[in-house]
Amino acid sequence: MKYLRKIFGIFLCLSLAVCSVGAESAEEYKVGPGDSLNISISLQGSLRDLSKISLFLPIQIVGESVYSSLQVVVGPDGYISIPSLEYPVRVAGLPLVEVENLVAVKLRLPSRGRSVSVSLLCPNSVPFFIWGEVAHPGRFIFDRPMTLMEGLSYAGGPTPYAQLKKVMVIRQNERAQIFNLSARKMIQEGPSLIWLNPSDTVIVPKKWTADMSVWFLVLTIIATAAAVKIASD
Repeated sequence: MKYLRKIFGIFLCLSLAVCSVGAESAEEYKVGPGDSLNISISLQGSLRDLSKISLFLPIQIVGESVYSSLQVVVGPDGYISIPSLEYPVRVAGLPLVEVENLVAVKLRLPSRGRSVSVSLLCPNSVPFFIWGEVAHPGRFIFDRPMTLMEGLSYAGGPTPYAQLKKVMVIRQNERAQIFNLSARKMIQEGPSLIWLNPSDTVIVPKKWTADMSVWFLVLTIIATAAAVKIASD
């Protein structure tokens, strides 16, 4: 098993190296309910620009520039609340760049010298699930585009009883897929770049061991004996 874990670790490192290139073409992160965002606003102009920023927010004035920032959590309905605005702003489903543009428009900032920056503090809206023979099964959160190999590492890696030849990925509106992540397969073909999607469920089955075979044989004998007794009665 130590050999298997070493092989898994080596190919995970290779997978991460390739992912750093492939991630550029992966789907851009989109904001969702539960995400924590930091919104930074920088204005250049007169002090009248202060009207664009709530007096309840901390501000800094440097020369003719006014700076402010706030942290918000996207609500279950997909909206965020900004103190300067009368109505909440819907941001769910938007990339961070589009959220920046939307906030700037809603605040009616001047087209010149305006700067709104939105960063993701804590993603909490794009989960995936890993169950079965892994060290720490459960719900995990995407913080960037991720492959199946990386997902398994998030769950602590496979247990000694993991059947890596038949790892199942269940995806919404699609038929379940089976992938071979065995050491032999990776040695022959290299690490598998299988990208996980939001809400994917990964199931790592258990190997069929000798102990399980014995118990199955015992149960079969008991069931057969019971059937014969019932028939004779």
